[in-house]
Amino acid sequence: GGGMEILFLAGFIVFAVAVYFLPAVIAFRRGHAYRWPIFVLNIFALFGVLWIVLLVWSVWPEDSFLN
Repeated sequence: GGGMEILFLAGFIVFAVAVYFLPAVIAFRRGHAYRWPIFVLNIFALFGVLWIVLLVWSVWPEDSFLN
């Protein structure tokens, strides 16, 4: 019993961290001009409104009128 629960927990933690840093990963994969600020803010986002803002910012076209 205990081994499967630990394995499940470890897998869940890896998945949660991957989802949490999704805005930063997207920004770096796209070569976003603000990838480092997105990454630093992502560290403190805690899945709140800031996290959603960062996710949108990471996929927002850089040549848009808001840039």
